[in-house]
Amino acid sequence: MGFIICSFLLLTSSSILSFAHHESGDFRNEEFTSLGKKIHEGELKITPDSGVLLKVMTYNVLAQTQLETHSHIYKDHDNEALEWENRWPLIYNKFKDEDPHILCLQEVDPIHVSSHFAKLFELGYSWVFKKSSGSHEDGVAVFYKSDLLEVEAHSQVELNQGAEPLTADKVGVVVRLVVRNTTQRVVVATTHLVYNPRRSATRLAQAQVMLAEIDRLAFNRTAKTYYPIILTGDFNLQPYTGVYKFLTEGQLKYEGLSKQTLEPSQDVNSTLSKELLPCRLGVTDKSQHVDVLEARVRGEDASETRLHHSEFNINPNQSSSHCSNDSRFGSGTISHLFNFRSVYPHKQPENKIEASTNHNNQWITVDYIFYSNAKAATEVTHKELLELVSWERLLTRDELESQVRHLPNANHGSDHLPLTATFLLHLD
Repeated sequence: MGFIICSFLLLTSSSILSFAHHESGDFRNEEFTSLGKKIHEGELKITPDSGVLLKVMTYNVLAQTQLETHSHIYKDHDNEALEWENRWPLIYNKFKDEDPHILCLQEVDPIHVSSHFAKLFELGYSWVFKKSSGSHEDGVAVFYKSDLLEVEAHSQVELNQGAEPLTADKVGVVVRLVVRNTTQRVVVATTHLVYNPRRSATRLAQAQVMLAEIDRLAFNRTAKTYYPIILTGDFNLQPYTGVYKFLTEGQLKYEGLSKQTLEPSQDVNSTLSKELLPCRLGVTDKSQHVDVLEARVRGEDASETRLHHSEFNINPNQSSSHCSNDSRFGSGTISHLFNFRSVYPHKQPENKIEASTNHNNQWITVDYIFYSNAKAATEVTHKELLELVSWERLLTRDELESQVRHLPNANHGSDHLPLTATFLLHLD
C-alpha cells in the first residue's frame, strides 16, 4: 500500500495556544512578529469567530533504513544515539511537548508507521502518508489535529515520472484542510526533494510538479483565487539558490543554466534547454495542470491529471498532441501564481547564519516553512488571511558547532532540527 489515510477524533485539544516564552534547552527561543507581540502581550485578542491560531511543525525524522544504508555518514557519532529505540522517544516527546496542530514529516519509515507513529493517535492526530514507490524505503506525511481540522481533499504526489529530469524516487503530500465549524480552508503541503547536490534541475522539476498539485487543490472556484498555503519540507537546497529563488520570487529563467547548479554555464552540453518537464506530463510553464486549467474554463473540477501514480493512475493519458506550437510549454522560463515567503530569516543578528542540519561537515539550512496568501488585485482592499505570528528560532552554525556537534545525539533524535511556526488564520 503506497499511502495511508488515518482518522481519529479527540475532543480535548484546544486551538488557542499558550504563548509562554520557553527555553527548550538548546537556546531555541520563540521569536515574534509585530502581530505576534500584540497577541503575546494581550494587546490583541483572538476570538473564536475572528480567527484561529495554527501551530505548524516540519521535521525530517531520519528513517532508520536511511541511517543504516548510509551509516558511513554517522561513523563519528555515539552508536547508542543512532539506535531507533533511543531516537524515537526523543522525537515523540518533541511532538508531545510542542503539540502542533499540523505536523509535516519527512523520512517516515513505513515499518514504523503502525508500530510507532500510530502513537500520535493518542495525541489527537489523523494523517495522510505517502510512501516512496521506488527504492527509497521512506515517505512523507501530514498529521493534523482532527478535533480542529478535517481533510476536504488530498493528493499523494509521485515525483518520479519516469523521464528526465523526474527520475528520482521522491514523493509529496498536499492536503486541503477545513477548520471545523467554519468555511475557512488552508492548504498544507510537504515534500522531500532529491539530495544529490548535482541534480538541481531535478529539484526544480520536482518543485514545479508539487506547485502544480498545490494549484489544483488550493484554487477557490467561487472566489477565483487561492486559499492560504503552507509549504514545508526538506528541500535539500540552501537559501537564495535557484529553486529557492523560483519559490520565493515566482519565476526562474532556466534556459542556459547548468543542470547541476542552476547557475550560468558556458558548457552547452550540461545546460538546460527550453523544455524542463516533458510536455506529455501536461504541466505548463506556469506550474499548472493543463487539464485542470481547461476544466476551470468549463466551470468544472479536474481530479485526474497526466501524472503517473503507482496506485490509481498507472497508465495516464499522456498524449503529446497538444504540445506542438503551444506557448504554455517549453518557453525556457517557469513561474507560479503564489507569493511564498520563508518563515525563517536564515540570518540572525551580527549576520550569524542559521542551520537545520549538517551536510558534508558543514552546518546548512535545507528545511523550510513557506507560506502564501492570495495575490491582491489592489493593495488597498487586500487582507491576508494567513499571517505569521511566531517561530521557534533555529540555532546558528557557531552554536551548533560548539554546543551540538553531532546529530542525532542524546538530546536530539534526528540529524535535522525541527522547524516550528505559529500562524493566525483569519476566518471569513
